[in-house]
Amino acid sequence: MVLADGDLPGYFVGHTAFEQLGAQLPPRGMPDERLMTRLIRANWIASANSTLAASGGARPSIFSDANLFARPAAARRIWRLELEPAPGIETHRLKPPPGAPPGASYVILRRGSRSEYELGWREGPVIGLLEVQIPAGAPVPGFDPLAVGTVLVRAAAVQSRRIAGALSSQRTV
Repeated sequence: MVLADGDLPGYFVGHTAFEQLGAQLPPRGMPDERLMTRLIRANWIASANSTLAASGGARPSIFSDANLFARPAAARRIWRLELEPAPGIETHRLKPPPGAPPGASYVILRRGSRSEYELGWREGPVIGLLEVQIPAGAPVPGFDPLAVGTVLVRAAAVQSRRIAGALSSQRTV
């Protein structure tokens, strides 16, 4: 359900991993932290991620993540709660780029010297997420949100097809 080799021209998979339950839990101080923790513990099934690196390192890496929950209603509720800004992270909401998945969220997140563009969406019982991290010291205005958004929308289309395929095969088993 995450991006793989050959999914985006000019990128290759640098890393893949399955995630543990603890990595899904909200940070301390998050609004509705207790509710989120309870919902995630009761409904989380699995999560995976991959990091796509650009050939030659000319472009920033793309982080792809998918989180599978037991029920679409639980994923919907968790997704809504996750849209709240996290403590200690400066969040700037942007208009989702044209072609983004329905109901997508597009934000710039800043914590200390680290910044990232994040495109996230919910698809049935799955929450999909893509991030482009901005190199430390690079001026964020130097990264055009529309250009980054266009790349993330292309990646989201591929990841969305992977999610739909996985959900389709799950239903037929």
